[in-house]
Amino acid sequence: MKLNLLITLVFVSIQVTGQQLVSTSGGYYTNSNGSLSWSLGEPVINTLAASNSILTQGFQQYVRTGTAVPTIAGKGTFEVYPNPSSIYINIDLNNDQVLKYQFRLYDMNGRIVKDESPNTSNYYRMNIDGIPSGVYLLEIISDTGINSFKIIKN
Repeated sequence: MKLNLLITLVFVSIQVTGQQLVSTSGGYYTNSNGSLSWSLGEPVINTLAASNSILTQGFQQYVRTGTAVPTIAGKGTFEVYPNPSSIYINIDLNNDQVLKYQFRLYDMNGRIVKDESPNTSNYYRMNIDGIPSGVYLLEIISDTGINSFKIIKN
């Protein structure tokens, strides 16, 4: 009898649980464009930490994503003006050697807005009249490296 009671207590105390949610409301919707899951009032969330691992329990957890643009310090000096600008960006390359340049203008989501490869060694004017106002990243790519500049479009 004692053995049966001991076995029962062992099985009752060992619980195998999956992902559980304690909330007041929530739902999950899906269609051909994607899916949406949500919960309202998730009061029980526990975070456990070990030497190099962190576990946050709970149903709704965010995924952090970012946009990275590689920067490799290039040789040479560049001047980009006027900044802020509304119609044109002037790029002085200040280079005596004839190098092949590529100019890429990225929006803050990492999308390429302009990609131009002119044949120039000293000066280039980029037309930004047709793009929306905002903050952009200009990359000057050459065979000596990559230089980046923050551009503000009025």
